[in-house]
Amino acid sequence: MINQNIIEELSIDMQLKADVEYAAKMSAYMKGHFTFLGIASPQRKLIFSSWYSKYKAVLLANRIAYALHLWSLEYREYHYLAMLLLSKRLQDYDRSHIV
Repeated sequence: MINQNIIEELSIDMQLKADVEYAAKMSAYMKGHFTFLGIASPQRKLIFSSWYSKYKAVLLANRIAYALHLWSLEYREYHYLAMLLLSKRLQDYDRSHIV
């Protein structure tokens, strides 16, 4: 189960760093297949690191649910964060996690 307040805090941090001009360039690079906030990878990783550090126990305990929720969001940067979250503690996964 996910805590909407944790997601909301991440969303606020992401919106604060959004760059409309860079988002247009990112979308053009991906041939218009995705909508972007316009947050470059280094900045996105800083946001994730802060968020993950603050909520590590909750996120690790429910990482698949959080990753699926992040993946369901509109902006591609959230998809990248879902992948980052799933990459934490890879040793915890087994064959049952492979779809």
